Amino acid sequence: MSRERKPLTADQRQKAREAQARWRAKPENKAKQRERMRVYNLQAKFGLTVAQYEVILAAQGGVCAICRRARRPKEKRFPVDHDHKTKAVRGILCTYCNYRRLGPGREDPALLRRAADYLAYGAERVALTLTTYSDWGQS
Repeated sequence: MSRERKPLTADQRQKAREAQARWRAKPENKAKQRERMRVYNLQAKFGLTVAQYEVILAAQGGVCAICRRARRPKEKRFPVDHDHKTKAVRGILCTYCNYRRLGPGREDPALLRRAADYLAYGAERVALTLTTYSDWGQS
């Protein structure tokens, strides 16, 4: 025997919102809410549990998969890196590597390889170019 629920009145909805706001305002509940959101977001966005996140981070030695930097005290946690097309989780990166190193590369491996080559050999290429064409300015 199921009971039909009556829709809430505007006054009842307002009272419920106020009760939720009072609950969230308590310091002990803020931490609970943050943790609930973390669990929800890991599952909804990446299909991971908190335990799986911790296993991935431990397998990386507790550091960023790219720069190998440990989490700073001010950082809450490292973000999950994933392929935006397939949604497959690739690892856990520090915020800087996730947004500043991979983001501008648009997740294009060829572009990132060219950038790495440029950083590794750019100065040598310029020196070679200047040596090869050093007679340009002399007539």
